[in-house]
Amino acid sequence: QGNYHKMPFAEASFDKVFGVYTLKYSADLEVALSEMARVLKPGGRFVSYEILVTDKYDKENKQHRYLVDNISHSTCMPPLWSADAMRKAASKAGLAKKVEIDLCAPEAEGAWYSCFERTGIYNVLASPVTLKSVGLAETLRILPRSFADFYDYCLVHPTTDFVEAGRLGIVTGSVMMVWEKPQSK
Repeated sequence: QGNYHKMPFAEASFDKVFGVYTLKYSADLEVALSEMARVLKPGGRFVSYEILVTDKYDKENKQHRYLVDNISHSTCMPPLWSADAMRKAASKAGLAKKVEIDLCAPEAEGAWYSCFERTGIYNVLASPVTLKSVGLAETLRILPRSFADFYDYCLVHPTTDFVEAGRLGIVTGSVMMVWEKPQSK
């Protein structure tokens, strides 16, 4: 718990700093990564594993915009950062990229969103029959008023949008980036 935009640590305090699914909530990626660099010792490493918009994203593509915007809104996150913004902010902070790897790239791993497919959750949530059944249960007062809206916005959209954006290759949840703070001169 804390504020990674202004960390209560002295400069050059840590050999390693990790950001795992946290920087997606940052309002200012450059400030956050500058703080990571500030608290790293020379030669120290910053490891990031985040949900990112990939380089395949096309801001002119209506479907791409819809999916990426929906992911942010339905999960109550600020707009997702792009992998390119992460690279630029780290570089601006003086960090040198050592590794950028998609941990789910090997075929044996399966896509980062495959847990939703393997378990059948995606098929259940993507089914119009399920949504209509939830709406019917709400109408019959089996479910509370507005539950269908909650179900659609907070359950269906995060899951289906992650899977569909993942299938298109425009959002990733499995890219690890490793950055190093250069040794002092």
